Amino acid sequence: MESNNTYRTVAGYFLLLLTVTFFGCEKTLLGEDPSRDAKSSLQAMYQQFDQHYGMFEVKNIDWDALYDAKKGTIGAQSTDRELYNAMIAMLSPLNDAHVTLYPAEQSGLATWSIDLNGEGVFVNDFFDLKVIKDHYIGQLKSTGPFDYGMFGKLGYLHIREFPDQKFSAHGKALDQIFSELKTAKGLILDIRDNAGGADPVAQYVAGRFASTQGPYMHVRKKNGAGKGKFSDWTTWEIQPTGETFTRPIALLTEKGTQSAAETFTLALKTQQHVRSFGGKTAGAFSDNILKELPNGWLISISVGDYRDKNRASHEGIGLLPDVPLSSSRAELVTGKDRVLEAAATYLNNK
Repeated sequence: MESNNTYRTVAGYFLLLLTVTFFGCEKTLLGEDPSRDAKSSLQAMYQQFDQHYGMFEVKNIDWDALYDAKKGTIGAQSTDRELYNAMIAMLSPLNDAHVTLYPAEQSGLATWSIDLNGEGVFVNDFFDLKVIKDHYIGQLKSTGPFDYGMFGKLGYLHIREFPDQKFSAHGKALDQIFSELKTAKGLILDIRDNAGGADPVAQYVAGRFASTQGPYMHVRKKNGAGKGKFSDWTTWEIQPTGETFTRPIALLTEKGTQSAAETFTLALKTQQHVRSFGGKTAGAFSDNILKELPNGWLISISVGDYRDKNRASHEGIGLLPDVPLSSSRAELVTGKDRVLEAAATYLNNK
């Protein structure tokens, strides 16, 4: 089954899981129940990726060879664990945090993706908003997906996500924030734990920090089985939108910066008044869809081929900041955020 919406966070996938489960039951009631054995499910996964995955070409991956290496090891009577291991062996070389395997709950197997631990959990050891509240800024205000406040002479704005809502709602929130941060000589814009959302929303929000217009991304989508089956390229542009904040900006990124937060980063990297600090982003830009396999397991599939303004792909690689540095978990426990401090020093010296 497929959703037309983009689900980029683990929480989002589990919300969709309920929907897929419902429709999966409906399909069984209305039509013939497909074979649920391991061999059929491995073949179905191969076919779904062959038709929908958008990055075999840019990553130089031979999907047929990966399937050929595993299809002979799985039969109709193979166990869930054997199937799980075979699927992971095929999916791991994709190096794609938007590719996720969701075994059925009764299998006892953990959700799998390259950025999850053995228990199916994404470990955040690089950022803690509570540290910023308790040790740097104090009281943060919140509106929509934004947390903000003054940090000395600087503004601080944390964007939790880019939810798929009307631009007017985000615009109203940003108007309020800009008004309250009007005395700030610069802005720390923190998206270190932003797992994404909707690309058009990220584009709109980026425009509120833009001083110049221009292209920042080229995108095409897979639209058929086999090689070369893609939509035409679409060029995305950033442009100043509404009231803008164009004083110096320090953009904070990390491995928790994913998907639409990465396309947001691509957009802001075109702006001369923006300098980035922190860690490399996740390298998971593409939209994705969710599919159900014959055995009831779910897989998410990246359908896009996303490139920067120079048509270079950063999928599986991530975007490097202008100033690379990271806070360790040990430092965060003591209340120190070295990335925030470096960004503040830079802006205060502007």
